[in-house]
Amino acid sequence: MLTLLTRLFRLLASWLKRMKKSAAILTLVATTVLAGHAASAQFADEPPSQPLASLKTVSIPEPPNLGQFVKDK
Repeated sequence: MLTLLTRLFRLLASWLKRMKKSAAILTLVATTVLAGHAASAQFADEPPSQPLASLKTVSIPEPPNLGQFVKDK
């Protein structure tokens, strides 16, 4: 009975070791893939078609039903 339990514990220990290695490899692969996606998202494929202007030059759109909510603009 003791020999059977010893074998069972050894089998369990080796299985856990393999699982730890697999988890480490999976974590490394996932980290590499995510880092690659993050790095590629930082590079623009083409420059903007027109230069960026100040937001002070852009008019602010108003909703058509503004009078229902604002009494005196």
